[in-house]
Amino acid sequence: MVLRNRLGFRRGGNLPACHLGGPALAESLSPKRLAEVLDDLLEQLPNIPFQFTVSAHMSYAPYVREAFKKAGFKHFTQANYLRQPTASRTSNIVGGLSHKRRAHINSADRRLEVREINAEEFISFYSANLEASGRAPYLSLDIVQEFIAKGIFRGQVRVIAAQQKMDKTESVNHLPYDAAVACAWDEERYYYWLSTRRHADRGDFHRPRPHPDAIKLLIVKAMSHAEQLGLTFDADGVTTPGTLHLYKDVLRLHEEETRDVFARVPFFAKLFNRIKSCVQIGLSITHAMFRSASSGDARAGSPRSRG
Repeated sequence: MVLRNRLGFRRGGNLPACHLGGPALAESLSPKRLAEVLDDLLEQLPNIPFQFTVSAHMSYAPYVREAFKKAGFKHFTQANYLRQPTASRTSNIVGGLSHKRRAHINSADRRLEVREINAEEFISFYSANLEASGRAPYLSLDIVQEFIAKGIFRGQVRVIAAQQKMDKTESVNHLPYDAAVACAWDEERYYYWLSTRRHADRGDFHRPRPHPDAIKLLIVKAMSHAEQLGLTFDADGVTTPGTLHLYKDVLRLHEEETRDVFARVPFFAKLFNRIKSCVQIGLSITHAMFRSASSGDARAGSPRSRG
């Protein structure tokens, strides 16, 4: 799918909110026909930046890699972590964590109330958190909301939120959510799809600070739900050092797989990125020089200390 960024430039890739995409081809195609179909598909792409993340475990994955490389795409891999369900479907998820991590999760479970919310609530919370952090959505949240709503209706999406438990004297919990996650599943895997969390506002003294382990608790709840359904929990791509540490070290998901990522940046886009980098460096140098000059003027104008 092709979208435009804030500057109006077009970029293409997987469908909105889809972290993993095709191409979906018939398994019965001969190697020669597979190569022809893939070449025909890639030739139809416009000459703009593209990045696709696809499964590395399809039977025809080697032909996909070869076709993308032939079309000028660079190939690299993305780590992903899985958790298989047990035969009994009753495994204690936190039981396999370290004593310290288990204590943190159990403490969060005592302090937070986890409940299901609808698509509109999730997107409203998601949007507010983006705005609070000064970021803009990279896709239409209306489309994502529709995806979630239809997924919930079909029984293939679940959205849960963590909210600090209210005072026993109150009948309605008016506290904001600390975090929320949306998960989707098919007949084999349970995908950790979307997540968002509230950031602490230093100027807001009327609301409690968000619990630091709210997201971890929700992931554990999602893993438990996957266990109950007899599905493989899929982290749906690990793209930062923080998420790598979370899944590998904190949650101890030791089953790792890779995904294929293909990226192509045409010459004009590379040139624009290079000019952009030069401008940013120039602005940084100018800013540093201005600060240095301002600091020097301040020292020159200050009274000398007496000996």
